[in-house]
Order: sequence, then structure tokens, then C-alpha cells
Amino acid sequence: MLSNMLKNVYFFGLFLLIGFSSFGCMSDITGSEPNVDLNDEDKAKMIQQLLEEELKDFPELPGSLLTIRAGNFLWSGAAGKFGEGNRKLVPTDVFRSASITKTFTAAAILLLMEQGKFTLDTPIDKVLKPATVQILKDGGYKPNIILVRHLLEHTAGMYDYTQSAKFNKIIFNQPTYRWTREEQLKLAMTEGKVLGPPGSLYEYGDTQYILLGEILELQTNMDLAKALRTVLRFDALGLKDSWMETLENEPSGGFARLSHPMYGTVDTRNWDPSWDLFGAGGLVSSTQDLVKFMDALFSGKIFKNKSTLDIMINIPQVSIGGFGGLDGGMGINRTTIAGNVCYAGYGFFGTEMIRCPSIDVTLTRTTNQSENSSKYDSDVLNAKLLKLFIK
Repeated sequence: MLSNMLKNVYFFGLFLLIGFSSFGCMSDITGSEPNVDLNDEDKAKMIQQLLEEELKDFPELPGSLLTIRAGNFLWSGAAGKFGEGNRKLVPTDVFRSASITKTFTAAAILLLMEQGKFTLDTPIDKVLKPATVQILKDGGYKPNIILVRHLLEHTAGMYDYTQSAKFNKIIFNQPTYRWTREEQLKLAMTEGKVLGPPGSLYEYGDTQYILLGEILELQTNMDLAKALRTVLRFDALGLKDSWMETLENEPSGGFARLSHPMYGTVDTRNWDPSWDLFGAGGLVSSTQDLVKFMDALFSGKIFKNKSTLDIMINIPQVSIGGFGGLDGGMGINRTTIAGNVCYAGYGFFGTEMIRCPSIDVTLTRTTNQSENSSKYDSDVLNAKLLKLFIK
């Protein structure tokens, strides 16, 4: 997707420079010619080889986890290290999906919309706590004209608290500090300013999604973790490896399987996940679960109405190219890989969740690295993977 540009915008405006270095570039990657004549066994061997070659070419990547489903073909694999000692990654290891959580949050909000809890054009002062509404007003915002759709689309004109120097200083100096949603929202009010009128510009950020997290809690009368799990029906979808870290009980042995997310050479596994937890991030998952989720999302197993998915993936005019060159939707982005229009979610630690409907391919992966070589472009590998299945 984007090499050496705007990624998940965390840790000092530094992320505006590191940016999407874990992802790909904005231009279409053509790669080599399709290899559809290979049998499934040969494809599996080639995929494993491609994973290992990427780690060899970019030694800053600690390891790679990948699941790809193409038609009836399904493969999960791993390469590289778990993050400590000599333990190797295995396909069943889990990871912090970071901003991929936004796709889950957006889907849950849209499901509540289907149920008639509110509409996309409901002003947010009608669905947030009065105290939260007052914080927004004190920050110069007009929550009576900011709509639910503006939060979903990143078009609310809100400053992203993750760009705050104060926020990032605390993260680095006190990595075990336990944050609250209210603290983060207040930072957005005091450390930044209103960016523009609602609907007038696309500005990706976490502030809008922590507000959506609060809406989920209030409209379901549940805590965030239970709301996501219940509304999205994790059990029915078979999401056995997915949970909101520290907000709910993890599966047996879950933390022992949590691969180490790296910020350059810094191991962040023991950082308190509350810095990225309240609707914009916080989901621990596996590549297998993320494939199940994306397939369910695009096959009609999550939304009741097909039109709801159309709403989710629709790209407003102001959002075209807004996500670092890609098109920004509601918790999901539109990109082109190997000539195919695909929909994707991205997370800070090199996590990607990609669905390409026209060729019926879904792939999810993580490299557990947030800071890569300026030459790294994950879509080089993604294009090679897709071309194994393009007819």
C-alpha cells in the first residue's frame, strides 16, 4: 500500500513519516505473470518460499504470519521468529491487530443501524454520554452537527490524539500506564484543534473511533468487548482466537501465543494495550480468524441487508486518496493490487486484512513490525500471492 508514509498515525507525528511502511504502495503492483497452472501443493510451497524470501530481503521484519483463502484453497503458514529466544513463529500464533479493530467497530455500528438503534445521520450528541458531549463542545466541536457517518468515514474534522506529543511522551516514558477513553478524548481537545467542518475533509484518526466505541457500549448496554463479541456473533463466525486485550478473558494460553509486536528494535509486548484499546484498536486475533471475518463480511453472513455492505465500502468524494493514497471508507479502505480492486484494513504492527471479491481471494497477514526499511512495500508480496490465483 504505502511505502514510508502515513500509517496508523501513532507516536509523535513521527508516524506521518514512518507511515504505511508496513504496507504497500499506492500504485498498482503488477509483479510476474499468473501461475494458475500450479497445483495446490506447489502453490503452498511457493507461498512459504515467498514468506521466507521477504524476511531475508528485509531483516528488520521479525517474522510473518499468513493465511490465504482462494476459492477452495486454504493455507496458513509462518516464517521467522516469535520474538524471544529461538522460538519460531507457528501458524496458530496470535498478534495485536491494532487498527484492524476499526473494521470490527464499524461493522458493529452498522449492524446497530440495521436494527434501528440510530441512523447514519443521527447527530452524535444524541448517542454519546452528556459528559462526552460537553468535552467535545469545550474543545470547539459541534456534536449537534457531527453525524454518526462522519465518525465512521473519518470525516468529522477531528484532531487525532495519537499525534499529540504529550500522548507519545507518556507512551515511551511510561509504557505500562493505563489509559482511559476520557483521557484520550481530552487530549484530542487540548492538544489539537478542529480541522474543518464535518464532511468537508478526510482525516484518518483514532479520536473518531473511540467515540464509536462509546456509542457501541451505550446502545447495547454492554462493555466494549462484550458488545463487539455479541453484536458481531464471534462464536457463530468461529472466531476462536479473537479477543479484546485486557477487556475480557483471553482464551486459555492466549498471552503465551501472543507474538511480539516490534517498534523498530523495541519489543512492545509488555506495553499496556490501553494506549490503543477503546474502539480504534485492541483486538488480538489470528490470521485464520481475520480471514473468516472478512469472508463473512463480504458473503452476507454479518449484515442482514446487502445494502449495508455497500454503504460500508462506499468512498465519499472527499475520501478518495485520503488514506495515504488509498481510498478511505467506513473502517475499511479500497486499493488495487495486481490489477484487482480489493478492500483492506491495516494495523500498526504490519497487519493487513485484504479481500479481493472479483477473484474470490482473502488474505490476512502480519509482520509484527511497525518501522521498516524505506524500500519495504508489502504489496510486492501481496501481488505475487494474488497472481497465484488470477485466471
